[in-house]
Amino acid sequence: MKEDCTQLELITQVKTQCSATDNEKVTRADFEVICLLGTGGYGKVFLVRKKGGNMNNKLYAMKVVNKWQIIENTKNAEYAKNEREILEIIQQNPFVVRLHFAFQTESQLYLVLDYCGGGDMFTYLENISKFSEDIVKIYIGEIVLALEYLHRMEIIYRDLKLENIMLDNQGHIILVDFGLSKVLSPDSGYCAHRICGTPGYIAPEVIKGEAYGFAIDWWSIGAVMYELLTGTLPFGVSENANSQRDIAERTMKMDPEIPPTLSQTAKDFILKMLKKDPKKRLNGNKKCARDIKSHPFFRGINWSDLENKRLKPSIQPQLNSEEDTQNFSEEFTQQAIIPHCQDPVPFNSKQRLFRGYSYVAPQYLHQTECDTGPSTSRRRRKSPRRSVLPIRVQPYCLSMFTQNLQSSQYSRRLLRYFAPPNHGGQLYA
Repeated sequence: MKEDCTQLELITQVKTQCSATDNEKVTRADFEVICLLGTGGYGKVFLVRKKGGNMNNKLYAMKVVNKWQIIENTKNAEYAKNEREILEIIQQNPFVVRLHFAFQTESQLYLVLDYCGGGDMFTYLENISKFSEDIVKIYIGEIVLALEYLHRMEIIYRDLKLENIMLDNQGHIILVDFGLSKVLSPDSGYCAHRICGTPGYIAPEVIKGEAYGFAIDWWSIGAVMYELLTGTLPFGVSENANSQRDIAERTMKMDPEIPPTLSQTAKDFILKMLKKDPKKRLNGNKKCARDIKSHPFFRGINWSDLENKRLKPSIQPQLNSEEDTQNFSEEFTQQAIIPHCQDPVPFNSKQRLFRGYSYVAPQYLHQTECDTGPSTSRRRRKSPRRSVLPIRVQPYCLSMFTQNLQSSQYSRRLLRYFAPPNHGGQLYA
């Protein structure tokens, strides 16, 4: 038992360069909760306002994870630790969410992140059905730049999907949720082996249980682009064959059906990104995205302008005020906020779990207080709905590819926003 406790302490120990003093660190009392934004398997995400000190009155998204639930499985504890470490080192890209503060209590972990008022890309696709190629070109280009940055940092994302693509207040994409991300090392040949991800976006080599590298993220770009242009996943739901084995078989063996309405360059790009053999996939396992950027689909894109957000996205989020949450589901935002209370701690509280978890971004250290001013009142509108929703497949269960989906067509609206992934509903080995 003592050995298990020691192992858990080692697994959850966070490697950090944070030099914040106790006076500079934050606690739950430093934030005012405004509303709920979304929920996940192990916690919730709230819109919060900083109270006092540096960045007084600034809005953030606060991810709150139930510690006692994730430590029941050492893999989940490791994912939580990895996410905290990765968020500390990915601070220099405009298309990746930034971590501002982190702290913990006996029962919960807290990550304070950028608030993206534009909502998630899946919501927009749900309402619009599909996008034009000119619109998709900008968004896919920004995603390519985000993934290229992560890969140069030797990080594999492993969970690219519409629910993890947020829009900032100007409509630019922000990748969120790094719960499945991993830093690859030269000792492993820059390869990973664990089977994880979300169905419909998982590359064939992952499903097969083979060693894989950066190429799986390029595969996911092909799946996301296909979904944005058609409204469905390339290997998602078929009329009569919808077991998880069927979906896996289609992913590994079939080419996606390309609608005749797509241009030749879009078709060529999708098929090259969805090559079964990662060595033949466009860009392969390269960290640099040079081959992708030079594809004819991106003809006319100035990549420097794109990286510096000088190209205006087509979607301009409607925001009536700083606190406006109309781009999030009222299912969450209208919920009453329960006063904060500590959950019971069913483990040995003397264990030193998640040591090093506390974090204050360098720009807030050793500064005088600043005031961003009060925000205006918020208003909400009901999101428009359409009659046909993008088809979503039910997540794989732990017993690989053997169980049937509960219905032949599984459509639902997902809003996870930074929320901890429900690992019981995703695919692991």
